[in-house]
Amino acid sequence: MFISPLTTEKNSLLAKNKKYVFMIDNQSDKKKAVDEIIKRYNVKVLKSNVLNVKAKKRRLGNTIGKKRGFKKIIVTLDKQIEV
Repeated sequence: MFISPLTTEKNSLLAKNKKYVFMIDNQSDKKKAVDEIIKRYNVKVLKSNVLNVKAKKRRLGNTIGKKRGFKKIIVTLDKQIEV
């Protein structure tokens, strides 16, 4: 299972409310992803949401291609935990 933190401006604003965003493998489900985050970062997860980000079309000159889509999970941690 591939899990990596996703850092954007919007995600840094979410981090103030103890919500962290991770990019996960397209085949993984919510329970496996939450278990992996708990094991890897040793935190208590209160709530989690999974979103599928669709692929976007990109164009370079005459060539039309796609930017790959991915799956992300937004995890809410316990208020007392410092990351």
